[in-house]
Amino acid sequence: MLGHTGSIHGLRFVSDKTAVSASADTLLKVWNLEAGVCEGTLSGHCGKISDVAVTGDHAVSVDFLGAVKVWCVSEQRLVHTLSGHTGYVCRVVCDGRRIFTGGSDAMILVWDLSTGELLATLEGHASTVCQISPQLEAGTLVTGCAGGMLILWSLHDYSVLHTISRSHDGSVLSLDARDGVILTAGSEGTVKLWDLNTGTLVGSLEPGTQVAWAVSLGRAKNKTAITVSAQGHSPFPQTDGRYLDVSRSCGRLCGTQY
Repeated sequence: MLGHTGSIHGLRFVSDKTAVSASADTLLKVWNLEAGVCEGTLSGHCGKISDVAVTGDHAVSVDFLGAVKVWCVSEQRLVHTLSGHTGYVCRVVCDGRRIFTGGSDAMILVWDLSTGELLATLEGHASTVCQISPQLEAGTLVTGCAGGMLILWSLHDYSVLHTISRSHDGSVLSLDARDGVILTAGSEGTVKLWDLNTGTLVGSLEPGTQVAWAVSLGRAKNKTAITVSAQGHSPFPQTDGRYLDVSRSCGRLCGTQY
C-alpha cells in the first residue's frame, strides 16, 4: 500500500480492519486493511511525526517540533493540540484515559485523553525519554531514557517509586513490562530482566550482536517467554532465537539464562 512520501515512524491498529500510520512527511494516514487502500489523511503537524499511539477511536501523534495531537479516527478530525514539551517528542503511549509523552526535554507529560488537560509533569531523567510503559494492574509507570536510566513511577500520585540510574551502559532502546517484570534492551547489546515491584535485577543475557533493537514479553506454556530482535548482518531486525524464561517459584521471580 503506497501513500506516504517519507519514512514511516509508527503503525498502529485501530481494529482488525483499520490501521493508522505516521510518517516523516508530517501526515497520518488511515488504512482499510481489507481493501488495501488509504481511507483518509490527517494533516496538521508542521514537524516530522516521530510516533503514534491508538486507544479506542482515538489516535495520538507527536512530532519533532514538540507538538502532541489527538485525533478522532472514525471522523478523521483533530480533537486536541497539546503543548508543553520544550524539545522534540519521541514517544507517546496511552492507557485508555491518559496520554503519556516523553521527549528530548527529559520530561514525561501526562494528559487527560478526553479534555486534553495536563495532569502531571514528571521530572527525574537527565536525557531524552525514549521508552514509556504504563502498568495499570501494578499502578506503575516505567520509563527509560537515552542515558540508560529507568524510573518507576506511581500512577496514583506520580511519585518516584524506584530509580535505576544505570540500567544499561547505553540508551534504553526497548522496554516491555507485564506480570510483575520489566524487560529492557540497551544499545550496548544487553537484555535485562527486572522485578517491577522492587526495581531489582533478576537476570540478563547478551544477544550476541551489537544492538538489541526490540524485546517483548509473551505467554507460552504458563511461562513468560522473552523474544529478542537484534541487528545481525541484515539491515533488518531479526529474531536470534535467544530468550529468558521467567517463572514464579516460592513467591519470587527467577530468571534463567540460555
